[in-house]
Amino acid sequence: MSPEEINLEEIAFCHGAKVKYRELDGCEAYLLADTGLGRAIISIDDRAHTRRRRFSLAHEIGHWERHRGQLLMCSKEDIGGSGGRARKGLSREKSANQFAAELLMPEFILKPILRDFRKFNMRAVCEIAKTFTVSKTAMAYRLVELDHEPFILAAYSKSGYHWHIASKSIDRKW
Repeated sequence: MSPEEINLEEIAFCHGAKVKYRELDGCEAYLLADTGLGRAIISIDDRAHTRRRRFSLAHEIGHWERHRGQLLMCSKEDIGGSGGRARKGLSREKSANQFAAELLMPEFILKPILRDFRKFNMRAVCEIAKTFTVSKTAMAYRLVELDHEPFILAAYSKSGYHWHIASKSIDRKW
């Protein structure tokens, strides 16, 4: 009923996965599974920020639930995140990200909290992200997906444009 009650370690355990926090080299998290036994170990880099660790864990739970029995070798292109384009439909990485967003920021908990905010701006995004212990980007992306208000979220760096997402209510010409 509240964001504090979303205990990812318990959720993983109830689905046959044990969570280990340890130093990882070259990745934020990974899933090692024996589908025959219905058991898995999810390893999370303990050096990552708490919000990153939570999203990584929810993402790996998503792989365990949605892609059980499939060989998962994440390529750099697959990990493009929320804005990455899938080769055919929804990529496995994007699917796991979507699962993580729905698990960490469920609509039935998020929508009542949104009523407390008169404007959908970065201040609101930051406050709500803190409440759910997720990153500002993850929260902004989720709010755009839920189409709470018409918005376009875009990611840029010094090298330029990376990706964008628009609310469903935004005219496609934008």
